[in-house]
Amino acid sequence: MTNLSSIDSMYQEVLSKNQIGVVFTYGQWSACGESQTDLIYLGEIHTPVGVYKIMTSNWLWGLSRRATCRILVFNQDNQLLGNYYVEMSDLPEKIEGNELVFLHSTDRDCDQNLITKISFKEGIPKRFFVECIANSGQVYTFETEHP
Repeated sequence: MTNLSSIDSMYQEVLSKNQIGVVFTYGQWSACGESQTDLIYLGEIHTPVGVYKIMTSNWLWGLSRRATCRILVFNQDNQLLGNYYVEMSDLPEKIEGNELVFLHSTDRDCDQNLITKISFKEGIPKRFFVECIANSGQVYTFETEHP
């Protein structure tokens, strides 16, 4: 099990490298399962409300390699503000024009032509909808971090 300070240090290491789109892998698998975390820094979203740094986290754990996926939102001082728990197929792939972009390039069950863009123009969205197939998809809610 990974403690909170080591999780935060992983986040800070990725943020300090400032390498957009690079997968940073922490942990490894063994005969007992163990766990692995893949972090990808997507970049910054600049808004009139502030600057947000966005990172995706894919934590694989247990013998069957279950996945816990999140979109992590940091402020300009690299402090974690909160996250969205999402399905693996709904991790955003990039930031474009100050919006999170969901392409469904890894989910063959979704319409590959649908692109969902989420704006942060008015701050961190409390909820957003990622469309998969013709008005069908998932709603995700922002969860704030408590010190």
